[in-house]
Amino acid sequence: MPPTARVLIGLLVGLGLGILAAAARMTQLLTFVDLFRPLGTLWVNAILMTVVPLVVASLVVSLASVADSRVVGTLGWRAITVLSTLLFAGGTASALLTPAIVKWLPNDVGTVTALRAAMGAGPSAALPVPASLAQWVGSLMPSNVVRAAADGAMLPLVVFSLVFALALARVDAEPRRLALGFFEAVGQAMLVVLGWVIRVAPIGVFALALSLGSQVGVTAAGVIATYVMLSVALCLGTTAALYAVAVIGGRIPLRRFAQAAAPSQAVGASTRSSLAALPAMLQAAESELGLPPMVGGVFLPFAVATFKFTSPVAYIGAACFLAHALGVELGTLRLVSLIPLAVAMSLGVPGVPGGWFTATPVFVAAGLPPESIGILIAVDTIPDIFRTLGNVTADLAAATVVARLVPRPTQPLPLGAPY
Repeated sequence: MPPTARVLIGLLVGLGLGILAAAARMTQLLTFVDLFRPLGTLWVNAILMTVVPLVVASLVVSLASVADSRVVGTLGWRAITVLSTLLFAGGTASALLTPAIVKWLPNDVGTVTALRAAMGAGPSAALPVPASLAQWVGSLMPSNVVRAAADGAMLPLVVFSLVFALALARVDAEPRRLALGFFEAVGQAMLVVLGWVIRVAPIGVFALALSLGSQVGVTAAGVIATYVMLSVALCLGTTAALYAVAVIGGRIPLRRFAQAAAPSQAVGASTRSSLAALPAMLQAAESELGLPPMVGGVFLPFAVATFKFTSPVAYIGAACFLAHALGVELGTLRLVSLIPLAVAMSLGVPGVPGGWFTATPVFVAAGLPPESIGILIAVDTIPDIFRTLGNVTADLAAATVVARLVPRPTQPLPLGAPY
């Protein structure tokens, strides 16, 4: 049985037993719920303990490698600017649109109270936010990076990792190699730990869903279904906007781009993997869109590996939805701070099964209970299909823009030479 199916079964069984316990008020069932509740907490804590080392190691390795790779030298910073602009645009659109959408969703005081109790969100769940823009900007550079990590201040930690990675790319080759080797080892070790956590995810999700169902009742199922529909709608909306990027920025006719993107979109949606869709994307770039060889040979593989367009959209959308459901006030400055953090997580953290593990820093920065991550992981299959659809479309749309920005060679290239 696929891991996602086991996790989904854990969610459904846990919710069902929890709802039954809440409705019947049976002493035996309620005792059963109390016995399993610590397992959910242990599982969530296991996720949290990997966040800081995995985020720092992944950001340092990926950014230092990119800053020192031929991708920057060959494509130039213009290509990376295109990718970053699209990521920030998607995150900003989600931060603007989702709060306006979720405020129309029904949310009575009783449901908010029950959800907060089930997910461990106390009255002051949110971390303090600077009172002014100047204070917020000043807080981005941590005076003590160890304290920032201990306090869960993820955005200052990301800023430190960015500065460290850029500096590391400029030191001598041998010290850089040793440092990157250390961070690669740390990242790989954390991925092993995360693999163990994923393996026991059905138990953790069962325990979380059991507690949620027992305290919220059948309303919990409605909240989860609403989240899935909202997530799918956000991904479809941003995917539709990418066609405009290809038409306006890439100067590709709409019909031509849609026909070229369709095969890779089908592969990506069916496999939930942008990497699996790469061969179809390369074929579309060369044969259907007529993009230069460098775009297929260098840019598209780089984009597929690092450019997850829908991640900021989905992370911020989920944070806004859960904040509304839990009665947590995000505020303008907090929403603004989530955008660069979500972008950094989409670039720096490698894709792993159960991609919502990578959203943990965003949820922590938003002041949301980490327990909510487990519930989202359990229902991630359907949203992940549409996130992958958006990522594949974004890779091709960005490729059409980059192809216009990078000059073509005036002389034919020798056989086998890089473009």
